[in-house]
Amino acid sequence: MELSGRQLISAAALGAGALAVVAGLALLFFRELRSEPADPTRAPGARRAEVLPLAVLLLIVLAGSWLRLDGLVAKTLSHTEAIIPNIQWPPDTWPPTRTSFYETFWWHYHGEGHPQAHYFLMWAWTKLFGTGLFSLRLPSALFGIASIPLVYAVGSRAWSRRVGLLAAALLALNGLHIYFSQYSRMFMMACCLALLSTWLLLQAVRSPGRRVPWEVAYVLVTWLAIYTLTFVWTILAAQMLWVVLQRRGSGALARRVLALQALVVMLGAPSLAHILYRGDDVDLPGPSLTFLAEYLSFGFVLEPDEWSIPPRAPAPALAAAVLGLGLLLGGAGLAARGRALPVRRDPGRLPLPPRLVIALGAALVTAGLVVVALRHQALIAPIILVPFLALAIPPAGGWLRDRIALQVRTGADAATPEWSAKSIVVLLAVVPPLLIVVLSFWTSMLTSRAFLVFVPFLLIVVSAGAWQLVGLGADAPATPGRRAAAVVVAGALLAIHVASAVHWRRHPNEQFDYAALARQMAPRIQPGDLVFVHADLWVVTPLLYYLDDGPHSYVMHDFAAAVAERPDARVWLLHFDSYQWGEYKTTTPEMLSAVSGYRPADRVAALRARAELLVPPARVPASRP
Repeated sequence: MELSGRQLISAAALGAGALAVVAGLALLFFRELRSEPADPTRAPGARRAEVLPLAVLLLIVLAGSWLRLDGLVAKTLSHTEAIIPNIQWPPDTWPPTRTSFYETFWWHYHGEGHPQAHYFLMWAWTKLFGTGLFSLRLPSALFGIASIPLVYAVGSRAWSRRVGLLAAALLALNGLHIYFSQYSRMFMMACCLALLSTWLLLQAVRSPGRRVPWEVAYVLVTWLAIYTLTFVWTILAAQMLWVVLQRRGSGALARRVLALQALVVMLGAPSLAHILYRGDDVDLPGPSLTFLAEYLSFGFVLEPDEWSIPPRAPAPALAAAVLGLGLLLGGAGLAARGRALPVRRDPGRLPLPPRLVIALGAALVTAGLVVVALRHQALIAPIILVPFLALAIPPAGGWLRDRIALQVRTGADAATPEWSAKSIVVLLAVVPPLLIVVLSFWTSMLTSRAFLVFVPFLLIVVSAGAWQLVGLGADAPATPGRRAAAVVVAGALLAIHVASAVHWRRHPNEQFDYAALARQMAPRIQPGDLVFVHADLWVVTPLLYYLDDGPHSYVMHDFAAAVAERPDARVWLLHFDSYQWGEYKTTTPEMLSAVSGYRPADRVAALRARAELLVPPARVPASRP
């Protein structure tokens, strides 16, 4: 493949920048890793988890796994799943076929508004395991399953094992989480990585011994999460806010953690450039208090389904009751006393020269992307400075921390070097969603699927509130009265989430049922049939995933010439009706002119989709099977 001058300059900048980043990370952490002492406080076999909570967690994970794997291929391929690399498409379709990594990188940089990490992963995955529907969706299911024990880990660290177990059970049954675990998009990967990032941050803060592996893992996982979903930037911002708000422990620790987070900002600068480059192509709903109410209702457990015919929505009284319970338990969770997080003293500073090398490398990568941008170059060029500006985050954050009067209440002695593990969960559940809702008044950006990165943290808070409400907060002893109250509250929560799983299982994963339409067309298609397809229109492409091995031919241009060349061929016309915008223009005037005088012979239909068979005037229509 011959590259243009701009592409060669871009490739050189990308390569040099990547090498500089790797070298900087190695210089930054390798020396510390070699000299780092082991954990002096940890005795062999100390703090082993209790067997019973782990056994319960295992049952929850198994139930969540079954819900995510059962029916994994039952629903049709959607147009957003059709974007996965390595799927073979006919020429002139949207998206095009991308089989090489270069094609994947180039098309997703220029043609897709979402970050690229998920597509790079799926490029490698489908190279190994193919592009069957089960293979396309299995990674999302695995990320969804992995999120369940991670919720337990974060909830147990922030409050108690009881909180962790209940939150894990609620996530395992959450209908929206199950739904997107059976959908090949980036949302489950981002959800899992956001949870893992938070847990690694807590580990890096509290580890008195071998801390560098936790720190490196935190930086890399958070960076990968940012390259998976744009909303993860708000997760990182909330994590930084958490560090600034902690008033206990040494200021040196706060500056070191902020330096780690500054590294994530440096590494994420190219993603910021891509957001500005392609973000205006992402069309999402605008501001809505109803949307916020649905989020606070345990993470969209009964969100209205507008794709089914007729649309489905919970009764207003039920929706109000679920929201009321969510607000009650959320408020109780905010008031519930969490666990203090013992933190290490005097961790040492991250040396500046390696950070400068990393900043230079990230700036070069960003510059390489700016060079090959087809538009908005003046808008995204200033992002080249972001890696260098990130160097100011540790001193600025440390200065701000020293001057904020907020004291996070943990119940521990103020002189004890401890941070609140609870407060990071509260911040992640509340601050980013509210920030995005406010920003939606300026630019449309509300969607429940992207809010999945916040839902696990919300479920941890309401789980803490549930135990607080029945008097079992902070590992309080379980009396018979408290047990009875716990059964009632936990039973109500589980019932709501079981209903959620049922509700979302019936939700189509596309407003058109391509698979059902293809099943009806397949036995009717005969050798030599022509299927007229509007080129470059996404609404048609998923149908071709099911029909591509048939005996027919696709016609995307020169429709009149195609029927003139084969005057006896039958012709299929496709029609798709959006629930929101009406009929798509999949049948053009050129198509209709080419088949003028043809007679209808057959018609099949599925959810908002239909196919019409036309035969030449001299041909007798074939009987239906």
